[in-house]
Amino acid sequence: MALDPYQPCPCGSEKKLKFCCGADVSNELEKIQLAIEGEQRMAALDHINKLLATHPKLPSALMYKAIVELSLGELDQARQSTDKLREAAPANPAGLGLAAVLDCQDGKVLEAIGEVQEALEKNPGKIHHLVYQAIGTVGRALFATGEVLAARGHLTYQVRVTQGKDEQAFGAMMDLDASGQVPLVAHTFADLVPPPMEGSLTAAGLAEFGSALKDAQFGCFQAAAKKFEAIAASEPNEPSIWRNLGALLVTLAEDDIAAAIFQKYASFAAVPRDEAIEAEGLAQFLAMNGEEYQVQEVTATFIVNDAPTLKEAWISNKQLQSINLNPNELDLAEGEPPPLAAFFVLDRAVPATGIDITREAIPRVLGEVLFYGKQTDRDARVEFTAPKLDDFADRVAVVKSLIGSHAQGEPTEEAVGFNNRNAAILAVNWRFPDDTPADLRKDLILAQRRHLLLNTLPDSPQASLEGKSLREGAADPALQNKALATILLMDLAQPQEEPIFNELRKALGLPELGEFEVSGKNIQRASLAQLCRVDATKLNDDELMQAFTRGTLVSCKRIVLKVGREIVARPSLDKVANKEDVFEILSRQSGDPGETLDLLLKAQEWAAARGRSPARFMLQEIPLRLLRGEQAEFTRIMDTLRSKHMNEPGIAQGLYMMLAQLGLIRPQGGPGGMPGPGGMPGMPGAMAGMPGMGAAPAPAAAGVWTPSAPAASAEPKSKLWLPGMD
Repeated sequence: MALDPYQPCPCGSEKKLKFCCGADVSNELEKIQLAIEGEQRMAALDHINKLLATHPKLPSALMYKAIVELSLGELDQARQSTDKLREAAPANPAGLGLAAVLDCQDGKVLEAIGEVQEALEKNPGKIHHLVYQAIGTVGRALFATGEVLAARGHLTYQVRVTQGKDEQAFGAMMDLDASGQVPLVAHTFADLVPPPMEGSLTAAGLAEFGSALKDAQFGCFQAAAKKFEAIAASEPNEPSIWRNLGALLVTLAEDDIAAAIFQKYASFAAVPRDEAIEAEGLAQFLAMNGEEYQVQEVTATFIVNDAPTLKEAWISNKQLQSINLNPNELDLAEGEPPPLAAFFVLDRAVPATGIDITREAIPRVLGEVLFYGKQTDRDARVEFTAPKLDDFADRVAVVKSLIGSHAQGEPTEEAVGFNNRNAAILAVNWRFPDDTPADLRKDLILAQRRHLLLNTLPDSPQASLEGKSLREGAADPALQNKALATILLMDLAQPQEEPIFNELRKALGLPELGEFEVSGKNIQRASLAQLCRVDATKLNDDELMQAFTRGTLVSCKRIVLKVGREIVARPSLDKVANKEDVFEILSRQSGDPGETLDLLLKAQEWAAARGRSPARFMLQEIPLRLLRGEQAEFTRIMDTLRSKHMNEPGIAQGLYMMLAQLGLIRPQGGPGGMPGPGGMPGMPGAMAGMPGMGAAPAPAAAGVWTPSAPAASAEPKSKLWLPGMD
């Protein structure tokens, strides 16, 4: 049966088939569609080529050909078909969507953004399915290339288009939020705001403001940004214009311009100080990839003589710690041999014991050395790599002294990469003696981090402060909000509230961050950064649940832990909240193995008391029991699962996968060769008679818990969507 000539043309032109590709080809187009839907790609290609033989510029046939070629992995051919489609129908949104997907495959993600925007602007409010898919592809490609905020803007829009019904799109956005790469301050400015009820905007400005918001609602971010730019040029004193313009430019990956826009927004006196500081923080985050925020990683290369003798001497030198190298993990040029040896260079020899060691006595790692022997076309050499901080010359001098008379001339230097400057300054690069007690290590690292934060960082130049230090910026009223933003970014990056950042603010004469009072305010309007400062015990039940939901949706560990702990402790929520889920979420976020175990046990008790299975929480308990060397508890869990829960959906498969990942069974069945912690004996016996332990079960269904991820997956998914992919 032929396609209805009065239905929209499949090429995406928004014209009826009769008035676009033509009613005379409807029968052939129907055959092509049926072949594609039946995954008969070669048959579809045959129909397409026959149709193109008589209609070489038919947009729908060219579109289908590109789709089939993409699904077959024939990217060059798909590019040719897409180019022909764009030549035949330049305004066709499907052609632009296909071009965006192919550009993402070629690493040209910024070009793909422009193509998606052009496609959306062709038919505002109407999205061809290939354009919709391209939006997701661009979002994933941006995430893969480190443009996390632009990625989130695209993925969020894709989720909004289907109101969250596209599970793949929603999952991609949740994966991004869970990655920890999106700063909390970015969420404050992710959504556009309406114009103020009372403001300085003229009637014309208000009309254009509304038109820009409508464009953004349809995903036409580029068009909306141009309109806000025009309003800002004629009416520059309205903060909401600059805020919205910055948010749009972030989604378009115009980070440098967006950073300047948010700094402009933060400068308005009408903007509340908390919000202004967050805007400054977002501006700093957007600019952080700039060289001024980075410190170079530099390799100093020494030419050496008598390499075998030097290498032998270094192996026994206690100021050098040998590194086990995997040649497959090295970035070597083709044909280049791997280094003969690798070492960490210490500023002193490792003490004989770490019992009662003091912070001042711990050796510091100065950098890494690669030792190369003589090659056909190169002399033997030593390559020392370290961040080029103020003490770089001193570090190089240490290496030179270790080489001694084997050095030939002065070293040459080459920049090989970049690191965040503040991260390099605050890095605690120590080499403890092997017998240093774990609790002492932890205390000493905390003490060193405190020292660096309070005594070293404040006097280091900051790109965010025009090259001045935090101490200088704090003393300059014009730079105080920027200084507070720099500290806020470091503060919010911590999984739990740490008083040391208020100590730093106080030491610099800056206002401390106190409790954020929710009383009398709409908690939904509080920023996530402000929610981090609430006293959870002062929130009512409804506010508590709202805060927990917001924290969970963006994977904010600090909010989830603070608010979630109050939820499970509050009796009034016993009939309102599903506390077993809250216990589970808390267990995943807690960094304390003891607290994690306690939460999982409470989740089991809560579920069992309400007639629900505790098995999924018991699965999650297994790795913790093994980590603690508790064989009896491991055996108890296994016996309980075997006798009561193995017939529950997903439990047998989930248990099998977990034990295989832990090395306790082989994938082909039978006990594994790896004992538990401390060489725990009897593990295979605890698994005897378990269903599925003798042979691999069927692949786990989606949603089965594994130790490494919330859901099991048979194979990794590509970050880039291609037509035909699930």
